Amino acid sequence: MCQDDPASIGIRPTIPERIDPEIALAILRRYGIDVPGHVVQAIRASAVTKPGAGGAVHMLATPKMALDAAAAKARELGLNALVLGDALEGEAREVGRVMAGIAHRRSCMESLPAPLVCCCLAARPP
Repeated sequence: MCQDDPASIGIRPTIPERIDPEIALAILRRYGIDVPGHVVQAIRASAVTKPGAGGAVHMLATPKMALDAAAAKARELGLNALVLGDALEGEAREVGRVMAGIAHRRSCMESLPAPLVCCCLAARPP
């Protein structure tokens, strides 16, 4: 499944994350940390309830669009495109090993001789 929510793409330098100030205040209470009233007010004032607060967000390119374009090009070149998605996280060598296993299994399921397969996937930082 592709994560095309603007708040889940990249490192979000321009899209604020959803922030619930009550979570921060609950942590302060849990650890018995007293803060002045003006700090509590500042924390509550920092609430962001939706991505893109302050303006519209227009997605010009998304992970799904990139994966679909790569798969279309692969098919154009006569390859069988296998879109594995973009919800991959973890150490690159471990994710690569899993993806190679999926691709190998898929090629084994096809008739012999094995067709050329192009695996399309995207990863994001953990």
